Amino acid sequence: MASGNFSFTFNEREYQDLQRILGEIADVDKRQAITNSLRRTTRNMVQGGKRNLASRNKKKTGHLSKSFKTTSSKKKVVAYAGFSRSGENKGNHDHLVDRGTVKRWTKKGYYRGSVSKSSPKTGTKFWTDSVMVQGQKGMQNLNNTIYQELAKITRRRSK
Repeated sequence: MASGNFSFTFNEREYQDLQRILGEIADVDKRQAITNSLRRTTRNMVQGGKRNLASRNKKKTGHLSKSFKTTSSKKKVVAYAGFSRSGENKGNHDHLVDRGTVKRWTKKGYYRGSVSKSSPKTGTKFWTDSVMVQGQKGMQNLNNTIYQELAKITRRRSK
């Protein structure tokens, strides 16, 4: 209850309720809904990257398309999307196709081209565009999920 100049006095039950709510709010990032939202976002990034790769590079199969992967952790509440860089389906050349390379020559002067033939240093941006588009949508989805989880916590208090 308010008494005077912004000082509050709580009885023991109100104080315990407040501490419980604050503890739940601090642990909101450990909830399953948040982890699922992160996983969904990384899956969407990979699907968008595969679509972009198939349409922009005119190739639907190969090591690069098979090397897309997602990883997430329940303990750290984190999710990653990217390329497998070892194993059977290696995606070590993903950055070259995505961002392109400069024109290259050997020491003897032989021209060896660039990954993006007609316009060096541009690449197809198949992964960069996917991350930019799906990342924004994922952030909005994650924010909405966090607000929903916080609303659930505060609704429980009012019951």
